[in-house]
Amino acid sequence: MSCIFCFCARSCAVWIGFVSIVLSASLANATVIATQTFSGHTYKLLDASSWQAAQTEAQSLGGNLVTVNNAAENDFILTAFQSTALAHSPATGKVNLWLGITDQDVEGTWKWISGLTSSFTDWFEDQPQHGFNDEDFGGIRLRGSNANVLVGHWIDIVSDSRLGDRSFGVVEIASGSVENPPAPEPASIVLAAMGGAAVLVHRRAKARKANG
Repeated sequence: MSCIFCFCARSCAVWIGFVSIVLSASLANATVIATQTFSGHTYKLLDASSWQAAQTEAQSLGGNLVTVNNAAENDFILTAFQSTALAHSPATGKVNLWLGITDQDVEGTWKWISGLTSSFTDWFEDQPQHGFNDEDFGGIRLRGSNANVLVGHWIDIVSDSRLGDRSFGVVEIASGSVENPPAPEPASIVLAAMGGAAVLVHRRAKARKANG
């Protein structure tokens, strides 16, 4: 009996450790600062980062940097996340929202990192301007270098912040799709782990009883 008890205790300890690791991973999305929904999709605003870091985080969340399909979605992104991004920025300086559009593969050929083929764009009249060789990433300008700079439309930007830009990634997740299934809730993970532990303990105890 004591052997069975010891085995149960060890099994439970292993599963508790496993659950702790999984829960830590599932809750470690510290870069997400806002979440909204639109037209059946989930959108998350990430804290300021390079375009590449934002896309990596977007993929870890089950999506990509946003693909903008029409004016309604474009307006939603601006309305949903503008004030939050500005609130997480210094009082002055350039602020943008990263989109999933890039010409990093072929200069001047803009594509969506998601692989989708939306033809919608909302560039400023003088954009994209390619003022630097690596202005390969599109975003919505929320605030310029001064009050005279127009805002609310797309610009091409360098990936990092060396030109003074602070850019926030907008993630789009098509919840429930085959490509981007919804992530399991932490409570579901715990229940699944506890159920697995109970089954394992029961089978081991039954086997020991059968063997005398």
